[in-house]
Amino acid sequence: SGVDAATITDSSAALLLDTGDGDDQVNVRKTTEGMTVQNSAGADTVNIGSLAPASNGTLGQINGIVTVSGGGSDTLNVDDSGDATGQVGSLDATSLTGLSPAGIMFSGLAHLNVHLGTGDDTLTVSATTAPTTVTTGGGTNTINVGPTNLNGITSALVVTGSGSDILNMNDSASAGPSTGLMTATQVLMGAA
Repeated sequence: SGVDAATITDSSAALLLDTGDGDDQVNVRKTTEGMTVQNSAGADTVNIGSLAPASNGTLGQINGIVTVSGGGSDTLNVDDSGDATGQVGSLDATSLTGLSPAGIMFSGLAHLNVHLGTGDDTLTVSATTAPTTVTTGGGTNTINVGPTNLNGITSALVVTGSGSDILNMNDSASAGPSTGLMTATQVLMGAA
């Protein structure tokens, strides 16, 4: 029936972990070689960070690519909130790169949560396929959404800032007219 809870302290060889049935939790703290977490059934949670499942960890020890293959009801939490060094990362429909030495690949998620560190981070979000929350830490962070159009943002994107952050949204290369609504806390975009 699968794994109830597993903590990976290092993947010194290529690793495939199939969680099977049930609502499971997988915590990935360090990878030397690549690893894949296959979430077949249930509402599983995969936590990536040096202190996972606790917060305030870093991604500096993710040296082998982590691939999370969800079954549609799964949550991926990526925690770099303890990192005081500014990072430059990219988030698209299938990967998060730049925040860790090796990339984090994903598919079939119900939710994606990314926690940035306390340095001056920059994250470019070009696409979302699941509801995504980006939480910035201290410092002056820059979140670039687009970067040339918003067509790839197909699921909700929530950015929770620290108060001294910059949010840039660029839809200048989008084909055709678009309409939107902007309030003090939301930007809603839709086709004209």
